[in-house]
Amino acid sequence: MNGVPLNKSHPDLIVNSLEYMEFDSEDNLIYQNSWVTSLTLHNYLYCMKVMRAGRAKWSIENETFNTLKNLGYSLEHNYGHGEENLSSNFACLMFLAFFIDQIVELADPLFNKALQANKRKKRLWEIQRNFFEIFVISSWVLFMKSLVLLGAPEPKKKGKRVKPEEQQIRKMISIRSLFPDTA
Repeated sequence: MNGVPLNKSHPDLIVNSLEYMEFDSEDNLIYQNSWVTSLTLHNYLYCMKVMRAGRAKWSIENETFNTLKNLGYSLEHNYGHGEENLSSNFACLMFLAFFIDQIVELADPLFNKALQANKRKKRLWEIQRNFFEIFVISSWVLFMKSLVLLGAPEPKKKGKRVKPEEQQIRKMISIRSLFPDTA
C-alpha cells in the first residue's frame, strides 16, 4: 500500500507499506514480515525486489551484530548511555574498529595468512592483544608474520615428541628475535 499514515500517533507521516507472507505446499504460513519504506511500490516484481532487499538488510544486520557480540568484539546491549554518551561513543569506536578489520581482511593477504594459521578470529584477536603487551610493534609486516608463525603448527620431528607448551616457547623465542626493541 502506498500513501498510508505510519500510525495513529503520527497521522501526518505518510509512508508506503509492504507485507509479505510465504506459505508451504500445504498452505501453512512459514514466513511473514512487513516493511515501511519511502519507495513507491509499483507492481508485484518491484515489491518482490523491495522484500528481498529488506530481508537481506535484516540478515546483514543480524550477522554483523552477532559477530560484534560473540566473535571477539564483546559488544553488549547497554540500557544507559553513561556520562556524556560514553557508551554510544564506545559503540561507535567498536563499529569503526570492525569496519577497519573488514577492510584489512579484504585487502591484506598477510592478515589472511595469519587468520588461516590461527584458525579463528577470536584466537587471532587474543594473540594480537598479548603481542601489544609484550612487544614494541614497529612494523605491520613483522607483526603479521609473527602472527602467522605463532599460529602455524611446528613441523613434526622424528623421534622425540615436543610438548605444545615447548612449541609455544620456541615460537616466542624466534618471534622475540624479530622485535629487538622489546624490553
